[in-house]
Amino acid sequence: MPTPLVASPANVSADPFVGGAFASVGIVAVTDTDLHDDERALMAAMAEARQASFAAGRQALRAALRAVAPDYAAAALLRTTRGAPRLPQGTTGSISHKRARAVAIAAVSE
Repeated sequence: MPTPLVASPANVSADPFVGGAFASVGIVAVTDTDLHDDERALMAAMAEARQASFAAGRQALRAALRAVAPDYAAAALLRTTRGAPRLPQGTTGSISHKRARAVAIAAVSE
């Protein structure tokens, strides 16, 4: 069984000029408690090497959403058929990740 994952605290900064927020997060091996149950299920089907990257990306995106649209932060952040994050309606965002490091940006869409 793979080692469970947890993100270190995210550094979140809101940018009033663009009306969004960004977050960066790193992974340490502890627990995956900041993931939605549906995200855990999706992650379980991935190769172990991909799991840290996925968890970091989702946790960074959740931190960014929490800064701009707190009501949406608890939603499952799954993926589209192309692998992009599927965000709640009314929001937009993006994730960039490499191994266990990730950054994300989120905003309320017009």
